[in-house]
Amino acid sequence: MQETSDKNINHFYCDGKEDVAEELKVVSATSFCNTNVVGCFSPPFKGMSDAEIKGLTERIHSLKTDIIWIGLSTPKQEIFASKLAQYTNVHFLITVGATFDFHTGKVIQAPKIIQKVGMEWCFRLFIDPQRLYKRYFEIVPLFKLHFSLKNIIGAKREL
Repeated sequence: MQETSDKNINHFYCDGKEDVAEELKVVSATSFCNTNVVGCFSPPFKGMSDAEIKGLTERIHSLKTDIIWIGLSTPKQEIFASKLAQYTNVHFLITVGATFDFHTGKVIQAPKIIQKVGMEWCFRLFIDPQRLYKRYFEIVPLFKLHFSLKNIIGAKREL
């Protein structure tokens, strides 16, 4: 956000919790000196129909959005990003997980030393085990396995 603060690059925030994206818009202006956040949206928990996604993308296009930032939980944010990508023509669509919550002070972030050694996931698991256990020990390994197998099968097809 700091790098684009003096450029004509428009940002759009999507977050699952009401008002967090709006709060981040204020943080972007005060902490990053970036007032180019042109819109915010909180998708409904139930998901969105194709018609609703198309309506959202029309709004995104009307605001001349360049970058969409999505701060939902995994895998919801990836599914949402994939649907948006079908209808948008923005330059970047970026999923950022809990980043919105970190910058608005809603969730405590791991100390820098823990981040640097790549153990922030462990810190977050310790802080919120009931919510993150399944993700870290079931969903993430399955995701990695899926893409490993996909790459192996793709490599064999090329031979």
